[in-house]
Amino acid sequence: VAAVNFDLTATAATLNLPDALEAPLTIDTASVAGTYGVEAKKLDVSALHAEFLNLALDGNLSVARGETKTPDVKAALALGGSMGPQTLLKFWPTALADGAREFIATRMRGGVFSAVEFRVDIKEGDIGEGGALADDALAISFRADGAEVDYAPGMTPMTRVSGKGLLRGNSFRFDAEQAHVGKVRVTAGVVDMPVMVPKGEPTHFRFSAEGDAGDILAILNEEPLAVLKGSQFAAGQFSGQARAKVEISRPNLRIAPPDSYKYKGRATFGDLKVENIIGDATLSSAKGALDLTTEGMVIKGDAQLADAPVAIEWRQRFFGAGDKTMISIRGAANAAAADLLGVPTRQMVQGEVPFVAEAVGGVDALRRMDVTADFTNAALVSAPLGWVKPAGVTAEGTATILYAKTGNEISQFSLEAEGAKINGAASFDAGGAVRGFDIPVFALKDAADLSFSGARGEDGVLAIAVDGAYLNAGELIRTFIDEGSGEGAKAATKLTARIDRIDMRGGAHYADAKLDFGRSADHIENLHFSA
Repeated sequence: VAAVNFDLTATAATLNLPDALEAPLTIDTASVAGTYGVEAKKLDVSALHAEFLNLALDGNLSVARGETKTPDVKAALALGGSMGPQTLLKFWPTALADGAREFIATRMRGGVFSAVEFRVDIKEGDIGEGGALADDALAISFRADGAEVDYAPGMTPMTRVSGKGLLRGNSFRFDAEQAHVGKVRVTAGVVDMPVMVPKGEPTHFRFSAEGDAGDILAILNEEPLAVLKGSQFAAGQFSGQARAKVEISRPNLRIAPPDSYKYKGRATFGDLKVENIIGDATLSSAKGALDLTTEGMVIKGDAQLADAPVAIEWRQRFFGAGDKTMISIRGAANAAAADLLGVPTRQMVQGEVPFVAEAVGGVDALRRMDVTADFTNAALVSAPLGWVKPAGVTAEGTATILYAKTGNEISQFSLEAEGAKINGAASFDAGGAVRGFDIPVFALKDAADLSFSGARGEDGVLAIAVDGAYLNAGELIRTFIDEGSGEGAKAATKLTARIDRIDMRGGAHYADAKLDFGRSADHIENLHFSA
């Protein structure tokens, strides 16, 4: 006999393959027709039809056994109907592409699968170690709609996922056409397992998304990614529309350790707002990009700080010791922006001042900020001393601000200009009141050549000591007598001054002047002047 032709039908048959299926499978009806070549040892099924689980399988296949243990298998099959993941797993062989099978079993919930097609072309040598198939040996395509996918256990899952999947011999890929992650809309996404056997090879999750920057960062800040964990920032400080492309890679394991995750991405934004980026300063109208890697992220853009246009670069390290947050801001500040940065210049500066602010910090808060400023095009005014630096005269300033919950400190500040030199330090309590200061050099041409120091005692009195060669004191004395050292409510103050020469109102001059002055919040307690 050279060949055997057959045409078979069956009803209510049970397929019991404990090594291949998770449970016996009931076939409602089946028919198969074809030829078996005896000498060639080849089975040709020209027509196959089977109905099970409210599905219909149709197609053809051939099996030819040669000299090796592995037969040549070819098949073209289509599965009619739709099903959920649990139904799909009932007839998915447990040993076939078990990495993709496990992904659907453990990380894909709900949804409807349809348009399932099988293409099989297994030849000699296509089955490798561990049962891995060559990619060209198998292609199973399908469509999924309304599914929920866990791309990283512990993070907000993708929902309402719709797209197409392709399972090949040793790889799996799913291209999402749309999905949502929380409030964020995913416009495109990919689940890519380039190697399923051996297990533990990287699986990549790539997606393009758009939504509120705070919502996107809230997702990226979930464990195990936690991109803001090493900073003092929270996702709720960010708002404004953003577009992002992100790739998350993890080993193809049911449970992957957090340190095995790798990620990279880029987000662009056109109207970003970051509240309290430095102290009380809010960044607004930001346009730029965020670049994310496993090691850290970098944000670069142009924005508004108070009313000042600035360029910002924010670098965030995720690992290692020392400061993890580094923020650089460049721009032209007015007095309002300087106030927000903690540099009190409102009463002295008229005009915009180009500046560079470099801030560093850690988990809880910014620790330090260094500021350099060019006052050349601004007018500097000290009304109490009758001193003015006109706009156009070269002048440069620096300051180092140290931030702490108990109060900020200006560890050093300086101003140098034609006819002016000032340097010193100051500290403030948590409410902003002066705690102490030391200004060894305070020289303004025709106004002052002095040194200052001061400290606020436990009784709340600010004790000030002044020493130097010259002071134009007319307006300054009036200010101390009327207002103390505060604005509005008068502050408790004690002033001791020893100055070689003092000029007062009306052309009066005094040599070897000594001034002792004290006031409470309510009244002057003592005033003694001698010269």
